[in-house]
Amino acid sequence: MNRYALKYLLLAAPFVLAVVIETFVLPVDFFTFRVWEALFVKRSLGILYGPFFPDAHLIKTEKRGDLQVRASCARKKDVVWITDRYGYRKSASPDETFPVVIVGDSNIAGAGLTQDDMLSEVLEKKISRRVYPLAPGVLDDLFDHPRFNQSPPDIVILANVERFILATTYRVPSGADFQPPAAAGRILLAIRTNPAVQKMAVVINRVMKTIMLYYIQIRINIPDEPDPPSNGSSACPVLFLEGKNANRDVPDKRIDAIAEHLASVNAFFKSRGVRFIFLPIPNKENYYYRELGTAKPQFLTKLIERLKALGVEVVDTQTAFDQAARTSGETLYHDDDTHWNAKGVKLTAALLENLIKNPPENGGKTSPTP
Repeated sequence: MNRYALKYLLLAAPFVLAVVIETFVLPVDFFTFRVWEALFVKRSLGILYGPFFPDAHLIKTEKRGDLQVRASCARKKDVVWITDRYGYRKSASPDETFPVVIVGDSNIAGAGLTQDDMLSEVLEKKISRRVYPLAPGVLDDLFDHPRFNQSPPDIVILANVERFILATTYRVPSGADFQPPAAAGRILLAIRTNPAVQKMAVVINRVMKTIMLYYIQIRINIPDEPDPPSNGSSACPVLFLEGKNANRDVPDKRIDAIAEHLASVNAFFKSRGVRFIFLPIPNKENYYYRELGTAKPQFLTKLIERLKALGVEVVDTQTAFDQAARTSGETLYHDDDTHWNAKGVKLTAALLENLIKNPPENGGKTSPTP
């Protein structure tokens, strides 16, 4: 070995040693503030199905939400995370049939919430039917998931936060359907869910994520980073992702286009004998529009009206959240996080329970005005 190679080796040795210690010695969440970053999959490697490491069980006191806040204002949350062999946030069970599946974003995955406070868990207890959280995910993931190829759900709930709805073109993937896998597919499934193969994929992911470096960088930068937009009304204000800009007007043409795309999705599932429900989740800025000094957002109100007119079952979260803000004054969101809290989940679960148990007789269409 020449001198230059030896010098490079000595230079790299501390970094290699750090990676080895982080991956094989320290707990997976040692350098993270939240469980999300600890378990999130960086690369699937053609092996891992879901967004999180499979067969994980982690208990952690999360020190802050997803919005940067000074340490004195951080809201600590004690959370339990359990994932199944596919990498979704659900406890393992011998029964792999789920009559209800919720496809959605990080709100449905329970960011900032302990496992029992997730919408899927709360709803499951209310309706006494098993509910699966396919989140964070999109409709494509529903048809790629082995569970639903072999046993399609009775009800598909598509849930997205307001800002995600505006950024998404809803569609069913071309050629998508619920079909049991062929022999080759079953063999591939057995390989991909083999515990040894999955452990190898998790190790590779932990090496690729190099969370230690991000942790050091954040520790260095935190004192110089300003707080995100807030209402500025207290020493520890409520923080927002977009602030006033989130409550901007949305053109009617854009609302009509979203409604029509969702109506097409509804028609697809209806043709397969699957009930489809759309669940819009108001932005945190929507709920706090008064504190932000903006006009009351009309996007979800208009979208819900259009969906009902098109025969799409939709949960009117906008009205329920507005009423909660006026009457109880309870916050339905974490102060230092973009996501809803357990109270927001319980309110939404009650709305879903009522809709599931009492479907509209006319398929969701509004009655014509006399």
